[in-house]
Amino acid sequence: MPRKPRIIIPGNPHHVTQRGTRKDNVFFCAIDYQKYIDLLGEWKIRTGVRIWAYCLMPNYVHLIVVPDNIASLSKFVGETHRRYARYINRRQDWSGHLWQERFYSTAMNEAHCFTGVRYIAQNPVRAGLVEHPEQWRWSSARAHLKSAADPLLDPSPLGHMITDWQSFIAQPPSKSQLKQIRLSTRSGHPIAKLVPGTGVATTTR
Repeated sequence: MPRKPRIIIPGNPHHVTQRGTRKDNVFFCAIDYQKYIDLLGEWKIRTGVRIWAYCLMPNYVHLIVVPDNIASLSKFVGETHRRYARYINRRQDWSGHLWQERFYSTAMNEAHCFTGVRYIAQNPVRAGLVEHPEQWRWSSARAHLKSAADPLLDPSPLGHMITDWQSFIAQPPSKSQLKQIRLSTRSGHPIAKLVPGTGVATTTR
């Protein structure tokens, strides 16, 4: 069966997520998380993708990123995940797939970008790993809530639009907001308003 085309809107934020195969862990120690972050940093530069938010969980990742062209998102995630899988397989003496299927993505409008930032920041709390989002080391919530430097993050409008990060992150998304972002991410259908006349770019990767 041919792959469903991936819809990419260059210049718009996209929510990206991917799990480990069979929902198994993809990170096993602090060195692994840092290796993945290093690869994100390398490939965002090489592909022109900007990173606005992220959260790395033991068996999946969430990213909010902005591709600058139709090909950059798939190249960015694909190369990062291929190289990370190679690193893990070599170290563990494994073979086969580390990641489950291809990654999910959806373009977002401003309101749903805010929902996405809250959603991924609260993931470690919902999973019972920490009590507060900023306690999770492998998340942009630390930088947003503590004004800590994070070289992985790029400048974004979020910093100017959100004046109180503590209150913003603490406000849980509604059930309907969570449902929409989850369904849209899995289906790939954009939750973004297109600029008239620009059209929608697609790719099968």
